[in-house]
Amino acid sequence: MSEGLPAVAQEKGFWDGSGDFDFSKAFGVSEDYAGGRKECGEKLLAKLTKGGEVLSCYSSLSFIF
Repeated sequence: MSEGLPAVAQEKGFWDGSGDFDFSKAFGVSEDYAGGRKECGEKLLAKLTKGGEVLSCYSSLSFIF
């Protein structure tokens, strides 16, 4: 974890300072924490692998590498 991250979360009102610091809870965009990103990733994966062509996923993501 980056040094000072809990302090930044507390400054911005994302974390009240009680209990253990949880990045996903503090900086998450919904009550399910990372669920929104997970759902988006699942939809993208389903779209890119439509028809069972797993290789299409890799070729579509080749711009990242």
